[in-house]
Amino acid sequence: MEDNKVREEARNKLNELKEEVDLSLLDEMIKGNTIEFKHKDKYYRARPLKMVDKEELSDLKHKKYLFLLQEKLPDGKKAHFLEMEFIKVLKDNGIDIAEMDNKIAKFQSEQKEIALRLGEVIANHIDEKLWKTYEEQIDELKDKIRLLIIEKSSYLTYSLENELENYMIKCITYLELEEKIEENWKRVFSSIEELNKCEDEKLITKAAYYSSVLTYKI
Repeated sequence: MEDNKVREEARNKLNELKEEVDLSLLDEMIKGNTIEFKHKDKYYRARPLKMVDKEELSDLKHKKYLFLLQEKLPDGKKAHFLEMEFIKVLKDNGIDIAEMDNKIAKFQSEQKEIALRLGEVIANHIDEKLWKTYEEQIDELKDKIRLLIIEKSSYLTYSLENELENYMIKCITYLELEEKIEENWKRVFSSIEELNKCEDEKLITKAAYYSSVLTYKI
């Protein structure tokens, strides 16, 4: 029952993401490894991390990781458990995270194979119906992968690694998000703390997803 509840929550999160981000247009939006988008009549973009950004990201990750490792509850017990500890408990309760990882890898492999077939179809100007069929199959596989990633993340929400990953996505968003002001692009947030204070949740949802796409190629 709990398993079904987590799956339903994962589907809801995916649907919420689709409401904010047109996933079908994502490939078209990526230009020169940069994603530009419009939000509330303003233009934004997620752009690749520069070397100086990567250094700052590494430093932020290191500090956060040490903090999570050392954080204690009022009774002195550790506040965070490692992912492997959660995975063992989940497996004892019939939830196999390794199986989810295998499914994700399988769907990703199928997606690559179909993408190669699609490339051949386009290059050789073969039947447009087949072209559309392959595109639909790829979109379907992408949805399955996203759903499994969200579901897995839901199970491991309170693991140290998942908390660190969520923090890293925030950091990447802060580092990558820029707004177009006249003809120049300027960083939206000056710090991770400023991002945390932002009340425009829809902007953050879009920016975080686009930044994750650029960084993790999801």
